[in-house]
Amino acid sequence: MKINKPFKLISLTVFGTLLLLVLISQIFATMSTTKTEQQPFKLILKEGDFEVRHYDEVLVATVNTSNKSYRGDANENFRKLAGFIFGNNQKKESIGMTAPVHMEKNDSGSTMSFVMPSRYSKNDLPKPNDPSVAIKTIPAGFYAIINFGGFAPESKILRKIEELKNWLKQKNYSIKGQPKYFGFNPPYELFGRHNEVVVEIDYK
Repeated sequence: MKINKPFKLISLTVFGTLLLLVLISQIFATMSTTKTEQQPFKLILKEGDFEVRHYDEVLVATVNTSNKSYRGDANENFRKLAGFIFGNNQKKESIGMTAPVHMEKNDSGSTMSFVMPSRYSKNDLPKPNDPSVAIKTIPAGFYAIINFGGFAPESKILRKIEELKNWLKQKNYSIKGQPKYFGFNPPYELFGRHNEVVVEIDYK
């Protein structure tokens, strides 16, 4: 069956318009991400995709789940934490979004955490209305990191953890605690995605 030229032209125009809208949305998504407050650190060592950093003590809002995977219950956990920073707290105060989002798993389940903006202390941070959202402090420490791009399914995170562990073994660094996944981009951001796997180390 032949496709007439006007129909073909309309189809190409619609496709071109949709593609342009997707590109525009990705540009705005990238701009939004770059304006987000980042958790500060001091770079100690860089070797390719691997780094050693020092992080100061930081305040986080955390949700726990019994799901033993990094991605398990991610949507529900994100919804609860987003609700807290968007006003579901005792002051009905809007709290700025930061990056990265911390995800961690252990023998009892997994957690997702939002780092609180640097202007807050534990005394002036609004208390969550949702009892499943807890406010915690992560102590200062040295961390090893592997950087990688693209989307980060569970299998890729686990693979990067092994790569990081092998690098640490070569460097004779001892691991403290469980590895974490750091996510920097919203799910709808398709290009320029940045991810990290992070683990605390005994660095001297």
